[in-house]
Amino acid sequence: MPKLSVVIPTYNCSKYLPDAIDSVLRQKYQDCEVLIIDDGSKDDTRNVLVSYIEKKLIKYFYQGNQGPGAARNKGISVAKGDYISFLDADDKLLQNSLLEKCILLDRFPEVALTFSDYFLSFEENLPSIGRLSSQRFLSFFKDVISYKDDYRYIFNPFFYYKYITFPVWAIWTGTVMMRKDVVSNIGLFRTDTSHAEDAEYWLRVAKDYRIGFINKPLSVYKRNRSVLTNDRENYFLGGIESRLKILNCELKNKNCPPSIIFKLKNKISKEYSEFGRHYLRSFEIKKSRFAFLNALKFNRLSFTSYAFIFISLLPIYFQKKLKNIRKKIRKLIT
Repeated sequence: MPKLSVVIPTYNCSKYLPDAIDSVLRQKYQDCEVLIIDDGSKDDTRNVLVSYIEKKLIKYFYQGNQGPGAARNKGISVAKGDYISFLDADDKLLQNSLLEKCILLDRFPEVALTFSDYFLSFEENLPSIGRLSSQRFLSFFKDVISYKDDYRYIFNPFFYYKYITFPVWAIWTGTVMMRKDVVSNIGLFRTDTSHAEDAEYWLRVAKDYRIGFINKPLSVYKRNRSVLTNDRENYFLGGIESRLKILNCELKNKNCPPSIIFKLKNKISKEYSEFGRHYLRSFEIKKSRFAFLNALKFNRLSFTSYAFIFISLLPIYFQKKLKNIRKKIRKLIT
C-alpha cells in the first residue's frame, strides 16, 4: 500500500498533463500512487496517457463531466495512501516537493494539512521569488506561529482567523498535502460550484485542525492569461461567495472577535470594489454598479466605491475619455 496518493483531476488539458505527471514521477519520494481523474475530457487526453497506463505509472479513472470538486472527491474515494496530495493538470511540482511535505506530516502528527510557497507563472520563465513571499505572508502570520525551524512552520489554532482576512487565498491546491482521515470529519469538496471550491475546503480544514507551512516554492502554478480574462467574473464571484459564507458563519459565532468581523467585511468590500473596477474598464456598467453598491454595503466608508459609482453614472463617451487619460498618466509615471 502506498503511503501517499497524488490526485490529478483533468478536463481537456492533454497539452499540459504529461508535464504535470512527469513532475510527480521525477520526485525523489516514490512511495506514492498517481491517480488521474478524467472529468469527461473531449480532447485526446486518453491517447496521451496510453504509455503511462501501459507502464503502470498511473491509475486512470474516467467520469462524466461534473466539475473539479467532484473529480477531487473521486480521487479521494479511490486513494489508498494515508496522505493525499493534489495537483491540477496544467501545473507541476518542483524538486523534493512531496518529500518535504511528507517529512513535515511525519514529524508533526498534530498537523492535518501542510502547504508551501509556490511560483505563479504566466510564462515559461519563473519569477525570482515565491508568490507568498511577495505577499509578505510570514510577516502577516507571525503572531500565530507556534513552531518554526529553518523553513518549516506550524501555526496555532488562531491561524484560521488571520487567514480569512489575508489579501489572497494563500493555500493553493497544488501545494497541499493532507491526511486522508481528515475527510471523515471535514467531508468532501463542494460540487455545486466550479470556482473556489478548493479554497473553501482548505478553510474548513484550517478551522478545525493545525496547519503547517513550508517556506519554499515547491510547485508552479501556471496561469493562462486568456483563460484568466475570460473567467474573471466566476473567479471574483467564487471568492466573494466563499468569504460571505465565512462571514455568515462567524456572525453566529459568539467567540469570534469583533475585529475579525470588521476585517472580513472590509475584505469583502475590497473584493466587490475590484470586481466593479474590472467591469467598469470594459464599460459593463450594470455589473460595475452592482459590485460597487455591494462594496458599500459591507463598508460605508469605501470612498473609492463612491467615486467609481459617480464615474459609472457618466455617459460612456466621458468614461472612455477618463480611461485614456489614466493610460497616459500611467505611461508618464512609468
